[in-house]
Amino acid sequence: MNGVPGRLQADDQWAIGSHLAPLRLADLPPLPPSTWKIIGPGIVAAGVGLGSSEFILFPYIASQVGLSLLWGAALVIVMQWFMVMEVERYALATGETVMTGFSRLGPWWGPLMIVMTVAIGIWPGWGSAAGVLMTFLLGGSVMWWTLGLLGAIGVILTLSPTAYRSLEKAEIVKVLAVGLFFVVALAMLIPADTLKRTPASLASLSLPVEQLGWPLILAALAFAGTGGGAILCQANWIRDKGFGMGVHAPRIHNPFLAEPKAAPGTGWRFDLTPENLARWRDWWRFANVEQLATFVFICILTIGLTSLAFSLFATALGVVDITGRLIADYVRTSLRPDASESLLYAVTVWSMLAIGAAIILSGASQPVGLLIVSGALSGVMMIFVAALLIVLNRRLPLPLRPSAARVGALIVTILFFTALAAATVADRLGLI
Repeated sequence: MNGVPGRLQADDQWAIGSHLAPLRLADLPPLPPSTWKIIGPGIVAAGVGLGSSEFILFPYIASQVGLSLLWGAALVIVMQWFMVMEVERYALATGETVMTGFSRLGPWWGPLMIVMTVAIGIWPGWGSAAGVLMTFLLGGSVMWWTLGLLGAIGVILTLSPTAYRSLEKAEIVKVLAVGLFFVVALAMLIPADTLKRTPASLASLSLPVEQLGWPLILAALAFAGTGGGAILCQANWIRDKGFGMGVHAPRIHNPFLAEPKAAPGTGWRFDLTPENLARWRDWWRFANVEQLATFVFICILTIGLTSLAFSLFATALGVVDITGRLIADYVRTSLRPDASESLLYAVTVWSMLAIGAAIILSGASQPVGLLIVSGALSGVMMIFVAALLIVLNRRLPLPLRPSAARVGALIVTILFFTALAAATVADRLGLI
């Protein structure tokens, strides 16, 4: 095995199947001796997730019913960890995004994921929320602050040399700033008697439907941690970071600084030798720890602390990046293999921002209402994503497939969000 991407060989163990090009043979790289340099995708996921639910929906819920719904947030974040790890499993093994993997299962799954992602991200609640915050800090108009922030997002994502690096830096700064904020909040803003009562408040588990309504509960839980397109985009982020077979994949660059180049969107496979399987176990162990130590820990901690008692711009940055990546990836892989992914990404980002600006200019600037709509759609999307991940990863070679316990965790996620979505629909129809 010479490690040059592009060599094709038949291998029934990798027969994922589709109308797309088969996986090419390449080396699975070893885990770097120092893993500090490749920590980041979990922080990006946590940074993007620290927004709608943590800073708006859950503080609002806490003001109405206390901490009685935090159990749901913690449960959903754990569910999301299992989903994210199955997304990473596929990307680590093939260097493909999960969007490409879903397209291998059938030509209709990619468009469905795109429609759901756009439906979730097109409502600019993520932008108007940041605009509201800026008016609190500096005054002015929510509308004009929001439009200015939308423009800044477009510049950062499309004019920086590498989109992922800019996003990662922004999210790391955000997470550090949030950490500092919470240290100050614990010391100065949250009374000591409130902290003492916290364990008892957490123990009073309930589902406050009468006070909050099913749509708000579904939205808050779907947006707890991360969700929807952000889970799918984890595959794109770890590819850009060089995890596993993603080291062979191209990056999204600034199309205005370099000549746009077309590159195939399909991925690679590796020989199932003892050496490669040992490398696989190293990558899989590291990926799990990286997500647990960053995404899960940060999200659970911040939801709890914000419920006891800004950084929404970095969340908005991530939301736009997610939509741009998923659409560009699908179009380049399934529709226009001769197109530049970087150029498609830039066009998608600015198109999304323009539509968001139009919605804001129409007067729809209330973040809570927009976020409830987006959150409900995100919860429904997670049902489809979890189900497709089970089917997709069960087609990997046997040593790389998810265990029965991990498949069971995805099934629990499907049942949980299906029940929430059904209750929400029944409530809207007046059946409950």
